Amino acid sequence: MNQHGDVKKWVEKVINSCVTWEQTIPCFGLIRNFEKQLVAEDESKYRLEWMHGIILPLQKKLLDKRDNILMKK
Repeated sequence: MNQHGDVKKWVEKVINSCVTWEQTIPCFGLIRNFEKQLVAEDESKYRLEWMHGIILPLQKKLLDKRDNILMKK
């Protein structure tokens, strides 16, 4: 999990660094690639643990960031 935690923190830093809508677009790809990696590693663990503990929170963080950017305009 340490590796997964490190990747999650890195993706969060990338999301936090976005200041424009356009900068958030590649973040979806980062999350999707991370998700594919987790599924390939252990699909059952992904469904039971990682989807809710890692991927969904990253997606929510990205959506919240986009909302904040739009509200500032």
